Amino acid sequence: MAMTLIQTVTVGSGGAASIEFTGIPQDRKDLVVLYSMRRSSGGARLQFNDDTGNIYDVLYFFGSGSSVITNSFTTGYIGLNDGSNSTSTTANTFASGLVYIANYTSSADKTISSEVVTENNATQAYANLAANRYNSSSAITKVKWTLSANEFSSISLYSIS
Repeated sequence: MAMTLIQTVTVGSGGAASIEFTGIPQDRKDLVVLYSMRRSSGGARLQFNDDTGNIYDVLYFFGSGSSVITNSFTTGYIGLNDGSNSTSTTANTFASGLVYIANYTSSADKTISSEVVTENNATQAYANLAANRYNSSSAITKVKWTLSANEFSSISLYSIS
């Protein structure tokens, strides 16, 4: 398995309304997104090919160290805010996340797994694991993050052969 960096975007504390990876090579098997994020409010949404309809299935598990929440639904994006560091966690720390997109060039629905964990110098920290599906027969050529009052330290997109 060879991982090839496609692009890295670094965003300062001023934030950005959105981040897009376009022109994704179609000669690989899977995609991986690695990111670090801090949330002051709102959340981050991940979409493919500008598809905003209810074609994203989500099943998530959210743990706080003292409780677990599970939920499943269909929506117009994959949400990546649960588990990210917020104003209630240690200052100047960022959550770490990974999104794995399998068979992104396939004409079948795409399965996506995502995970994010907080960094917090306190008794409580969070982890969010999700199984997602992008219900589209189109190959993924664009990955878009829409941000709502977030700071990203960095986002990197890799392809896997």
